[in-house]
Amino acid sequence: MSIPSWLSRVSTDDLAAVSLGASVFLTVYVTLLGIVTALNPILSHQLGSGERAAIGETARRASGLGCS
Repeated sequence: MSIPSWLSRVSTDDLAAVSLGASVFLTVYVTLLGIVTALNPILSHQLGSGERAAIGETARRASGLGCS
């Protein structure tokens, strides 16, 4: 396995910063993806139980979390 030539021109501080940034991004992304994925059964439950007033509020809150 060979090391790409551009990698030797990057400092260890730069690599550490990218690694840390990717780790934080992935943690936030997976968390928000879980919230948005859980939205479908939550809304289905509210619709099935007749809680139509709560559907809009739940969708707004989840959309706010998912889009932020």
